[in-house]
Amino acid sequence: MGEGGEQGGAINLNADDLNALLNKMLRDLALNQQRFAQQNTGTGTPAVYSFTIKMSQNGIEVVNPQQTPAEPVQPSIGNREPLVDVIENPDAITVIAEVPGVSKSDIIIASGPQRLSIKAGAKERSYSKTVELPSPIDRDSARAVYNNGVLEIQLKKAPAHSDKDDDKGNGGERKISVL
Repeated sequence: MGEGGEQGGAINLNADDLNALLNKMLRDLALNQQRFAQQNTGTGTPAVYSFTIKMSQNGIEVVNPQQTPAEPVQPSIGNREPLVDVIENPDAITVIAEVPGVSKSDIIIASGPQRLSIKAGAKERSYSKTVELPSPIDRDSARAVYNNGVLEIQLKKAPAHSDKDDDKGNGGERKISVL
């Protein structure tokens, strides 16, 4: 990609290369959305379309579209599913959830070896979501911070051959304190 290169895991792109990369990603997304619409036309089955973008070892972006059937939503003013982003780095995973209108004491976070459950409740609204994580985590390293309606959870990845978080003797899910 032009004069851009890879140094220490970071990708350096000039403005033209970055613009070209973003345009290609947008074209790929539009193409995948068209395929998704064609597949679901007339089926009557709602679905959720999402995608992940990862950088391969040789510096090429890989876009993986995903289509999953939508879970039935129970109409409720108070119960909501928070918007969640999962960001994977080489040695850690960051989960960011939007849970406005609750206090930090109303938030309950529990972690499994490769999943995270978030529950938050207040009088007017409550949130609940379980997130499957892309890699096993070291649950002892978990740290959560809540500020202005945004919950950020930092999780270090488990070592490659660790039996530490095997579900067999760890008491199931572990709670994470919110700072």
